[in-house]
Amino acid sequence: MGNFFAGLAIALSAFLPGPVMAPLTEPANRFWQKNTLDALASLARDHERLAARLPLPEPIENAGNTEGQYGIFPTVLADLDQGKDDFPRPITEPRGLHWPGLLRLITRVEKLGVITENACEKPSEPGNRCIDSFLEFHRKLLEVSDAARNLLHWSRVLPGTEAAHETLRTLLDDLRTGKLARDPNAEDWRSLREKFRARRTTKWDFLPPRAKGTILLPIRTDIPSSAFRKEIENALALHWNLSPWARARKLSFEIRWEIIPPSTLLLKDPRMSPEKLDAHLASFLNDRLAITTGAPLHFVRRNVLALGPHPIRSRTLAHEIGHLLGFADCYVRVLSRGGLLGQVVWEWDNPFFPDELMCDDRAGVARNLVWE
Repeated sequence: MGNFFAGLAIALSAFLPGPVMAPLTEPANRFWQKNTLDALASLARDHERLAARLPLPEPIENAGNTEGQYGIFPTVLADLDQGKDDFPRPITEPRGLHWPGLLRLITRVEKLGVITENACEKPSEPGNRCIDSFLEFHRKLLEVSDAARNLLHWSRVLPGTEAAHETLRTLLDDLRTGKLARDPNAEDWRSLREKFRARRTTKWDFLPPRAKGTILLPIRTDIPSSAFRKEIENALALHWNLSPWARARKLSFEIRWEIIPPSTLLLKDPRMSPEKLDAHLASFLNDRLAITTGAPLHFVRRNVLALGPHPIRSRTLAHEIGHLLGFADCYVRVLSRGGLLGQVVWEWDNPFFPDELMCDDRAGVARNLVWE
């Protein structure tokens, strides 16, 4: 039933005018958020119950927990591709994330859970796909729980960006329709392009003012795994040192690690409250960069990269390292009032540098960064 009403809300929002729908945003958002998180929690309980009685090949991380599973460093997945250099890509429509849409995805995962339950009634029979089906169910549940974390996080930190959303929509529509011509020689075009370039907005005294030669990165971490630190070094080497931007400048980065004991906050309370997480991150001095765990999702605050409970791809890790270096995101994420949909988090591609690492953590390459 929830899936039906979610679909109805999505359909109505496509036809009713924004001014009519805007006053409905707050009550609709509370309604959809509660129903979606309740459905996710129920699904997570089914997952946990099923996992407890299966002969799984190895332990798996907890799923469906929108507060995060803290104190566990993620496994970094190998991602040794350099990406396809088929840019510039065409301007795309923004990606919207809202509670009714997420509820519909959860309903699909529920169906996969039923299929898994049926397949696992007699898991020892030849040809039974119980374990494969469960691992797929597990992966999909991680995806929707991760989306819920993101929606909760960005709904808290993005209020007041509605005007930016409308301005950007107008700009991209003008680019798409040709009203704003793509003329590299036009002064207004060059000026607009510069505003979208990835640049350092935070500069540290322990990093040089100019990017040249070998730059030593002093990083403090309480992650004990040497294998994990090696993955960080590999991400830095592959997506930064071998990038067109670094090669053109004859530049490379090298990490100098300082290993410290794990935080007592993490050891005593692996599922930290937001207040305890704030205290944990604040405990890292700003005399060097830092990498730790304990976050509900991967993000950088000041000089600290806080890792969440889910696996992180090598290129995404390199994107987060870019934030440690001081670079800001050059895609645009805004919050809008979606009426019956509640709050909608929109993410827009950078129309001028869609292939830049700091604009796209899935396929971007460091090319046009501004260090100075």
